[in-house]
Amino acid sequence: MENSSEIKVSVIIPVYNTSQYLERCLNSVVKQTLKEIEIICVNDGSTDNSLDILKAYSEKDGRIVLINQENHGQAHARNQALKIAGGEYIGFVDSDDWIDLDYYEKLYNTAKNHDAEIAICSLKRIYQVTQKFRLNVETEQEFTEVNKKFEFAKIPNQCYPVNKIFKTDKLREFGLTFPEGRFFEDVVFTPKAVCYLGKMVSVPKVTYWYWGNRKSTVKAKNQKKIKDLIMARDELRAFAHEHGIILKKKDSVMRKYQYNLLGIPVLKIYEWEHLRKYYLFGFIKIMERQIYL
Repeated sequence: MENSSEIKVSVIIPVYNTSQYLERCLNSVVKQTLKEIEIICVNDGSTDNSLDILKAYSEKDGRIVLINQENHGQAHARNQALKIAGGEYIGFVDSDDWIDLDYYEKLYNTAKNHDAEIAICSLKRIYQVTQKFRLNVETEQEFTEVNKKFEFAKIPNQCYPVNKIFKTDKLREFGLTFPEGRFFEDVVFTPKAVCYLGKMVSVPKVTYWYWGNRKSTVKAKNQKKIKDLIMARDELRAFAHEHGIILKKKDSVMRKYQYNLLGIPVLKIYEWEHLRKYYLFGFIKIMERQIYL
């Protein structure tokens, strides 16, 4: 690993059973045009051959720091990497995704040119046969007011940490880590980081490629996942209220329920702070009612 004073970006990659996609991810990171990076890979108890792949890459590239641990979840893996990160900025990449080869060069240089503590870029979600921008950044802009930052980053609907870099010393100053032992830790971490850190700059013409892996842990449906989503959104709503952040009604669904019949979504319910809407088959609105929390 390089001397910490020379590391511009620490790239954190939690890994759990993604051997099918891992080489694609790692190739996009080790081939970055920005060479002054460290790549902290945390194998979170994988049971496939992910660890073997990580070891092979770490033997070839001295910038790779490999942490091997028992399975504790993505949040714990990221937090372990955050403890040792030596870069001026921190970036996150999920192990089934990939990034443009000039990704960190553009984000880092733009952040430095604007003296920004966050840089944000486009994120495109890729499925087997389709792709769609979740965030399409077309211009370079500065944002300093917290509501403007939330609006541009599309929070709370999009709490991705992966299409951003964050100033390391600021994350540590505010003690920002991912809540462990639960799903949807991004919904808690990213809004707090965007709020507490200072100036944010948008970076056009560079993309984070988000793979729509239908087998991922976030997509696995169970009662804990539903409970964690409600908890995360409630925590975000309370945080926004505490800090005077305005969540637009159309963007601030706090709970979503879905009822299926033979695998087909029959009824979807979207709940805001004081409003609940019911949709047949997910798109035919049949009713809305005021609720009192």
